[in-house]
Amino acid sequence: DTRVTEIVDVESGEALYISERPSDATAEYGPELHRDLEIAGRDWAVSVAVVGSALSPLERVLPWMILLGGLLIAALIAGLVASIVSSTATATNLAREMTTELEAITEAAVEAIISVDSQGTIVAWNRGATDVFGAGPKEMLGRSVLALVPERFHHAFRTQLDAVVAGEAERLAGASVDLVARRQSGEEFPLELSVSRWTARGTVFVTGFAHDLTERVEAQQRLQRTTELLVGLLGAATEMSIIATDPDGTITVFNRGAELMLGHEASTVVGTATPALIHDPDEVVERAHELGIEPGFDVFVHAARKGQAETRTWTYVRRDGERLPVDLTVTPMHDHDGELRGFIGIAIDVTERRRSEQLRQAALVRQQEMLRKLTELDRAKSDFVSTMSHELRTPLTSIIGFSELLAEELGEDEDAEDRRLVGLIERNAERLLSLVEDLLALSRIESGAFRLHRERIDCAATVQSACEAVGPVADRRGVEISCRTEGPLPVDADRPQLERVFLNLLTNAVKFSHVGGSIEVEAGHDGDEVTVVVRDHGIGIASEEQAQVFTRFFRARSAEERSINGTGLGLAIVENIVQRHSGTVSLRSTEGVGTTLTVRLPYADVAPQAPRMEEVST
Repeated sequence: DTRVTEIVDVESGEALYISERPSDATAEYGPELHRDLEIAGRDWAVSVAVVGSALSPLERVLPWMILLGGLLIAALIAGLVASIVSSTATATNLAREMTTELEAITEAAVEAIISVDSQGTIVAWNRGATDVFGAGPKEMLGRSVLALVPERFHHAFRTQLDAVVAGEAERLAGASVDLVARRQSGEEFPLELSVSRWTARGTVFVTGFAHDLTERVEAQQRLQRTTELLVGLLGAATEMSIIATDPDGTITVFNRGAELMLGHEASTVVGTATPALIHDPDEVVERAHELGIEPGFDVFVHAARKGQAETRTWTYVRRDGERLPVDLTVTPMHDHDGELRGFIGIAIDVTERRRSEQLRQAALVRQQEMLRKLTELDRAKSDFVSTMSHELRTPLTSIIGFSELLAEELGEDEDAEDRRLVGLIERNAERLLSLVEDLLALSRIESGAFRLHRERIDCAATVQSACEAVGPVADRRGVEISCRTEGPLPVDADRPQLERVFLNLLTNAVKFSHVGGSIEVEAGHDGDEVTVVVRDHGIGIASEEQAQVFTRFFRARSAEERSINGTGLGLAIVENIVQRHSGTVSLRSTEGVGTTLTVRLPYADVAPQAPRMEEVST
């Protein structure tokens, strides 16, 4: 007899296992055993039957044994399937996690990460690619990668891509190359690209990692321009020596100016010599002693090593032995990380400057000596003028007095010629006396012995008094004086000195007016100043002479031509007195039309003040 065992997957109806049925078995079957089992989440049907007419006792037990074996086999298969299912789920979850992390990293990358298939069609596009090329994934996925390359490079790029896909361009795999790319806007820019080749599901893909080099290229261009400019400056700076060294003192730069100044060729000193070659050894030793260090290169860069620039005068020694003084400025040079790269020294030949300074110093000494002598001469002159003025005043006063007596004694009946001569003596004596008075006044002012007796006075009244005093002189020349004042005009001044100012101005106005002319005098208040204006319509002063009118002994050409008497001291005295009253005097004149002089004095408070003595020194 033969036994038949069958195991079937209930869900799919597929027989997992059927034992072989013998071809010569009879049609009769023994008792059939059937069981439904659920193992590892799946339903299984197990059947065992006996083919034959007679069953022995062993044969009656055997189906149960076969059933147990079948169940054991089914359990093993179910366990295997469950293990496979569990491993697949774990692998799937791990793959999802890794894919999520990879996508996050790719999106966070600054670089453009682009993947293409073997045909060059873009299949992956990260955020970095959007930033670099100015287009998003919706615009670029599915397009040819050639859209990112200028048209003139399409053939070369396609050739290289095919070589990478075919695995023939091993030198490009993992390496970086620089090329020209194209943004969505059409702008071309430099790009650094590295690629990798990989295979999935039997398909070859290429991933490119791209970095925009625009900023780097621009920085390199700026650096190149700066370098060219520096080289040009070094070559053009022929009037100064520029020498650079490394941190240990070996010369690295020796410009054309250094060659001309020192007589050494750059090719003979760069990389081999130190600045000690061109310095006076005695100065190096002296400076080292001052710093408390050993003589050597650090003598020149002691301050620069501390990050400080130092300018100092040194003596350079030329190749031919000639010595020349220079002003040397030494500064440190650092790289981007702050590391010391060396030192640079810029020296200027100060030979001519020293020579000029020596000449200026000698000229200054001569000028000081001349000034001392002129001061002594001026003091002697002032002393002489003061002494002579005093000595002249007494005889002149006597001459004037005796002339007046003589004129009275002659009477009306005496000879007219005698009276004319006596009058001439008297007038010339008075003229000399006026000159002496002016010289004495100017001498006191310039010698520092001029004193102001300040008190509160009415400037308007002083002006009126001066007009009245000059009135008789003006009448004799037929000159009319109109005096208009706005009083009171309080000022703190020395009354006699202020009267002298206005008398001098009025006397000059009468003297330089035409016979029958007129003079206007106005005194008023202008803000915080008192102004007094004396205006005549006389001969005037030429424009080229007006700057000298306040100079001592100056006489205008028009006055000389008309033989108008004067000493040239009147306006100089006026200016000195007004300035010592903290005021100003100015002149406007037109030749042949007339002259206007304006005096401005500080306006005083209305409340009166006690008189005070003030000594004014020059």
